[in-house]
Amino acid sequence: MKITAATEVLAIFGDPVSHSISPLMQGAALSALDLDMVYLALRVLPADLESAVRAMRALGVRGVNITIPHKVAVLDYLDDVDDTARALGAVNTILNSNGTLKGYNTDAVGYMWSLEGETGFTPHGRSAVVIGAGGAARAVVYGLATGGVGRIVITNRTVSRARALAEELSAVCPGVEITALSLGSPELAGIMEKADLLVNATSLGMGRRGDVDVPIERLAPDAVVSDIVYTPMDTDLLTRARGLGLKTHGGLGMLVGQGAKSFEIWTGHKAPVKVMREAAVQALGPEGG
Repeated sequence: MKITAATEVLAIFGDPVSHSISPLMQGAALSALDLDMVYLALRVLPADLESAVRAMRALGVRGVNITIPHKVAVLDYLDDVDDTARALGAVNTILNSNGTLKGYNTDAVGYMWSLEGETGFTPHGRSAVVIGAGGAARAVVYGLATGGVGRIVITNRTVSRARALAEELSAVCPGVEITALSLGSPELAGIMEKADLLVNATSLGMGRRGDVDVPIERLAPDAVVSDIVYTPMDTDLLTRARGLGLKTHGGLGMLVGQGAKSFEIWTGHKAPVKVMREAAVQALGPEGG
């Protein structure tokens, strides 16, 4: 691309950030639509976060993605946040509108967009089991609850964290039954039999490290197994699920989905999702296989 005095700047703030594939994915999208913008990866230490956000105003940076470890702390430095970011207590996207900084969270909508688009899963009135109680699980559960899923069981090794998350999101999403269960509970097998969707929202399986030890053989034949891990794209959990004839959904979809929604917030253009996905796959290379 040709950078001019009119070129607008987009970026990602994180620590570390050198591993991020967002510059390649977003750069490909900007090029595909011939937009005069550039997307940079900028390492921002926690102690420098406030200064970095202030610099968005001073330098006229159009927008940024926020990644680990800043998603919660950045809330203190924004003028406004959308309803999803407020409910999740975390921001992954900031838009600079003439000096006013508004935070968004595109993780939940990105997850649901990819889940429904790639598998045909219809959330209304369905039942889901979500493994994990961290930030990713929070986004997934919120997306499912606001998307129409009627019953969600959060299961985690540390059941107190699962209970805390269930209580928090039950208050935000009235009308949805959200409960917690220990990952080692003997009740889990029976709950799996009634689930329409199983989601691994932990890092288990990333880089082939660890495995998700749940009885997926108890799932109904038409259930969907989803894994937010995208390195590798074909996790052991998804391989086992396909071996049982179950429909699967990989983590690359969520990565592309949240990025596409950020792109649309910044540019006002429909994201070229196919281009972004192809760029992400190329960026991951053999590591993602």
